[in-house]
Amino acid sequence: MNAPRAVRRLLRDPLAWIGGTLVLAVVAMALLAPVLAPHAPDRRVSLPGAHDPVAPDARHPLGTDGNGFDVLSRVLYGARASLVTGLFAVVLAMLVGVPLGAAAGWAGGVWDGLLMRLTDVLLSFPSVLLALVIAAAVGRGSLWTLVLAVGIVQVPLFLRQVRASVMTAKQEDWVVACRATGLSPVRTLLRHVLPNCLAPILVLATLGVGSAILSAAGLSWLGLGPPATEPEWGRMLEEGAKYMREQEQWVLVPPGLAISATVLGFNLLGDALRAALDPRLAR
Repeated sequence: MNAPRAVRRLLRDPLAWIGGTLVLAVVAMALLAPVLAPHAPDRRVSLPGAHDPVAPDARHPLGTDGNGFDVLSRVLYGARASLVTGLFAVVLAMLVGVPLGAAAGWAGGVWDGLLMRLTDVLLSFPSVLLALVIAAAVGRGSLWTLVLAVGIVQVPLFLRQVRASVMTAKQEDWVVACRATGLSPVRTLLRHVLPNCLAPILVLATLGVGSAILSAAGLSWLGLGPPATEPEWGRMLEEGAKYMREQEQWVLVPPGLAISATVLGFNLLGDALRAALDPRLAR
């Protein structure tokens, strides 16, 4: 992989600029939330239950929800929860899936067959259902419950991708040359084979962050995320769904748009990375 050439192709891609701008905007929201938020995300600015959600006004630009929380403040702070969930879930999936996939692709035989059958079993379940079962088994609603559930669901994706990349790379002439020079199999795998598999792993990780954020929001909407006092976009959607029939969209629309923009940003960035890192697509 020619890194300077890939970077130049990435910088010329308009999708990379759009996706990167959206991702940077969400990161800025998360970092600057204490400065931009007009209220603390867990501070009730109106009495819960005393009235319906308050419509947007000068004091509350996006209104308040049924619990008396300022919607704008919770959307800003919710960026932190979503980014943490997405990034840590992907890191967890990589820490488990990459070593297992590399070992399966390099060793082959019984070890490879056993891991692939286990992967097939996991992939036979719908991802949302599998994440739902894992989150329910953990039993404690928190961000780390979402990270664990979504991360485990994404492990098979990294395992299969790394396995395929390693199996392709180990047939190359330069791997045969490493073996002929007496380089140990483990050293060959770690120093030469895996670095040449970084491109598909990087693309899958970028796309996986958006998918993890979307899955975590769905689990939180089902009540398996953090408690209602913590700002999290999926939980805000669950709260806003109660007021859809009353035409009080300001409770539902802001977190929905935030999730959509974040997932779109990571997906566009992942597609641009794939095009920049794959010479065939670049041509």
